[in-house]
Order: sequence, then C-alpha cells, then structure tokens
Amino acid sequence: MKSIIKGFFFFSLVFSFPGQALLVEKVVARVGEGMISLMDLKLYRRQLARNVVPESLLFKLTSRRVLLSRKDRLLEFMVSKKILESLVEELDFQPSEKQVQRIIKKIKGRLKEKAFARRLSQNGLSLKKLREEIALALKIDFLLTQEVVSKIIVSENDINSYYFNKKGKSLFKHYEYDITSLSFPRTDKGIKSARAARKAYKSMSVEEISRTFSGQLKTNQLKTGEMQGVMEKTLASLSVSDMSDPIPMGDHLYLFRLNWKTPLLTRAAEKIKTRIHKSLFEKELKEALTKWLEEKKTDFSVKVLSLPKTA
Repeated sequence: MKSIIKGFFFFSLVFSFPGQALLVEKVVARVGEGMISLMDLKLYRRQLARNVVPESLLFKLTSRRVLLSRKDRLLEFMVSKKILESLVEELDFQPSEKQVQRIIKKIKGRLKEKAFARRLSQNGLSLKKLREEIALALKIDFLLTQEVVSKIIVSENDINSYYFNKKGKSLFKHYEYDITSLSFPRTDKGIKSARAARKAYKSMSVEEISRTFSGQLKTNQLKTGEMQGVMEKTLASLSVSDMSDPIPMGDHLYLFRLNWKTPLLTRAAEKIKTRIHKSLFEKELKEALTKWLEEKKTDFSVKVLSLPKTA
C-alpha cells in the first residue's frame, strides 16, 4: 500500500442542484475510500474551538492548542481519526448509555436544553450527531486501550532514573530490604572460610555455601534506619542477587546477599513519583500511539494534499 504522499494540488467535488449554482468543495485528503474536505476541516476546527468535540485518547498525540493554531497538524489529526473510525467499524464493543450521557453532560456544562441545542446547531451538530461522535470516541478509546495503552509499563527504575538524571540524585532514599546473611567467627579460620564462601557464590547457592563452609544462615527483612551504618551502606551498593564481600561487624564477618528491595517513600516523594509517572506515561503513550498509527496507515491508501494559504 502507498504511504502518505504530499502533493501541491486539490481534488474538487462538484455538486449541482436544480435551479442552483455549482458548489465546488476542495478535498484536502483521501483515506482509503473516504475523504476529508476543506469544509470538514473548517467545521471540525470550529467545533474544537467551541468545545463540542468529545475527548479521546487521540488527543494525546497533539494538544488542542496546536490543533487550533496549525491547520496542517489538524489535517494530520483528522487523517488519524478517519483511520481509527474505519478500524472500529468491526469492533465488538458498544458504549453504554451511561458513558454517552456522562460525556454529553460534560460538554453541555450549565447550559439549558434549548441553549445547548442552539450551540450545537451553530457548530454544525445535532444531539443525534453528537451522540454518534461520542460513541465513536469511546470505541476509539476502547481500541487504543487494548492495542496501545495496555502495553505501556513505567517501572520504579524508570521513575528513579528520570529523577536521577534531572536532579543528579536518587528519588528513593529509603528501602525495605530482604536479605540473606552468612556469618563466620572473626578468627583466622573464620576469615578464610568467609573469603572462600564469597568466591564460591559464583557456582553455589547460598544454602550450599552455608553447609560447605559452616556459615550461619539467616534471612531478614530490614528497613533503612534499622541497621548498622556499615551494613546499610553495603546493602545500598548492591543490586538484587548480588553478594557483598565479607563485612566485619562485632565478633563476626558477614556476607550479605540482596534478595530484593522495595522503595519506601515519604509523602513528598510520593507526590514527586506520581508526577514523574504521569509525565513518563504520557511521553510513552504519545510515542507508542504515533508508531502504532504509522503502522496502520500502511493498510490504507492515504493522500494528504497541500492546504491553501487562505484555508
């Protein structure tokens, strides 16, 4: 199939009615068997400016402000919308009346019935047409949620890395650790056993090491602030599944294996984490939507034509 092909001309639709002059309508894009006219573009822009267009995940691609100020971006948006409308035709999903009514109520705001009907009419809509547009938007959201949104994962590491790169320090300062420790007496024999046990970790499990080198095995869950400083510093430097070198603490030497760790956040850090998660998710969503739509465009014969400067 052909990809997007830009040109410098316009198709024209010519309609004739008895006793009337010819009406010529410029076509600015073709999407499969469908088309988008200059009139469609202007009407949708007006509806967008008057806030009578239902929200959908498609608006994650481009902000309304950009769509209202850039007609070329608005045309790209409408092409994507046209493709999605074709894709949801065979979708086995019907929005509920409750969903539709909730969106109508949001668009209507505090307007009375007659004022709302007048507002719709002034923008080329009827209540029936608005309901159809809302149903389409809900179907599009259902499809995009299944195909795109559900596949986006923002991990704790993503959030921490983002914060670290921006601030130069880790967002997570407190953790709960699950650790397995092996202790040996702080004697010449114990020191040799501890060093040999550490080397053996490459080829043996912690349990095997404990039996082979007579180390005392113990598993604990501890939080930041509940440990001696040297132990806390050691654990902070380990990655999951790593084992430390022998650490002297009191009368014993310890080997610490980090099984897992979970961030413990302060209330302020939780708010930061939430904001970062939202920012990263929306960035991932925009990129994933753009890529997914570009792939879908290959299934359609799409031609986007140049807009007139006076459009």
